[in-house]
Amino acid sequence: MVNDINVRVDKGLLEKQSHIERLDGLLAEEVRGVVKEINDLKAGQVKLRQALDNEIEHANKTHKNDIGRLRGECMDGFRTLQESIDTMHSILDSKIHLIEEQIHNEIKHAIKTIVVT
Repeated sequence: MVNDINVRVDKGLLEKQSHIERLDGLLAEEVRGVVKEINDLKAGQVKLRQALDNEIEHANKTHKNDIGRLRGECMDGFRTLQESIDTMHSILDSKIHLIEEQIHNEIKHAIKTIVVT
């Protein structure tokens, strides 16, 4: 009878041990799967970070080029404006000179008219 109890206890312990080993194997497999997912996520994160850094670098270069182009266009516009101002200044100087000559001639003519009369 004690033997029967020992046999049943041993059989029960063996079944429990077998069940625990099976669960331990399943748990180890699950942990390996989770570790693989974590490693895959880390690798994806690194790739995403690199892609994001590349996009930021490309955007910065594009913005720098755009700013340089706009700066050049502004400088060209200012140069053209300065040339236009210089041309207007020259035209006004010429017009003033012509008006001065015209006034001088009218004064001479008026003096001649007064002297003749």
